[in-house]
Amino acid sequence: MIGAATALYRGTGDAAYLNKAVEDARGSLAYWTQGSRLHDQPAIFNAFYFKDLLALDAVRPDSAYLKAMSAYADGTYAGNRDATTGLFHFQPSGGGDYDPRIPAETLEQSAMVQIFATLARTTR
Repeated sequence: MIGAATALYRGTGDAAYLNKAVEDARGSLAYWTQGSRLHDQPAIFNAFYFKDLLALDAVRPDSAYLKAMSAYADGTYAGNRDATTGLFHFQPSGGGDYDPRIPAETLEQSAMVQIFATLARTTR
């Protein structure tokens, strides 16, 4: 909803869409940044979520968006990455704690690459 409202604002200039995107972003950050909720979500969900937050950030800046994304990326790199292979391992759900018994899935690898690439482009 954040990405759709942001796109509608960009396309129409209607501030109601921007206000809705901001409201949704604030509410979702309040929810997802509690405890381990982001960590437990599938990495692919987080990749889309963060890209939508940063699209909103481009038109209505809020440092909380990049802060949440960076914290997730740092935590996942430290806790879910196999230093030997460089691959990320998650639970069968695609999120959560490192589990070496679960094969590294292509979808989660691509999600993490997207998150790190987006961070690199955003923070240069």
